[in-house]
Amino acid sequence: KLFLLALAGLTCLNFADAGKVFKITAVLHKPWLMLKEDSSNRSGNDRYEGYLVDLLDQLAQKLHVNYELQLQTDGRYGMKDESGEWQGMIGSVMRGDADLAVGDITITAEREKAVDFSLPFMQTGITILYTQPSWKLQTITSLEDLVNQDRIKFGCVRGGATERFFKNSPNPVYNKVWEKMTSSGIMTNNNAEGIERVMESAGDYAYLIESTSADWAISQYCDLVKIGEDINVRNYGIVVPMGSEYRKKLNIAMLELMESGVVSEIKQKWWPKHGKCNQVMSFLQSFSEFF
Repeated sequence: KLFLLALAGLTCLNFADAGKVFKITAVLHKPWLMLKEDSSNRSGNDRYEGYLVDLLDQLAQKLHVNYELQLQTDGRYGMKDESGEWQGMIGSVMRGDADLAVGDITITAEREKAVDFSLPFMQTGITILYTQPSWKLQTITSLEDLVNQDRIKFGCVRGGATERFFKNSPNPVYNKVWEKMTSSGIMTNNNAEGIERVMESAGDYAYLIESTSADWAISQYCDLVKIGEDINVRNYGIVVPMGSEYRKKLNIAMLELMESGVVSEIKQKWWPKHGKCNQVMSFLQSFSEFF
């Protein structure tokens, strides 16, 4: 049974075939897309919450369409396998298994050759996620520090845009990062695995992650910090089939939401300035003033 978002009576832009149910593939990833605590008692789209749900709801209102969220079966974003075939969400859109793919999907030159993207709805970069126990003497303050030492292992998502950036970069420092993390580092299948490893490693593991995901993790877990400046600014976009007739209308709807401040409001909701960790630190600071 599918819960279909049905919105009518609005006078904004319409797709040519309004009423079509768009199949949208996505991957569970906090705070982008999450199962509600009582999801087992719900069905269809109503099982989910997160940034992507709020953004899709707003786009659906603009475009007078219905959509059906479906989880990507392999849990991947988009990479070629050994035979050169695209897997993940990119592959699902190419094969027609999904009409669109949404998530923190980085727009890259390689992916742009296979599919089309909407206008970017968010900008990010690569950063180092780390935790520094007080009893550890060695401190890293930059990517150069990280790559020029051997005690702290590091990695990123295997096969993702971050790994490809370091692998293909002509910058010798960045290329050395890729060589070390693929030979003696620890790669992960997803960001959740990487964040957990950082928290459990007591300073012996650092994780290369996109800054939007790092910011959310830091707001939730007080021991985490970002190291150094963001590297390689990149953008997230919605994936559509190559030459899609819907791309233009999707872009107009996205621009309208940006210009009205809706996209910013959704981000502020899911990346609050006063997250769980910040609230704890504020409480401790105010409590200490009594002594």
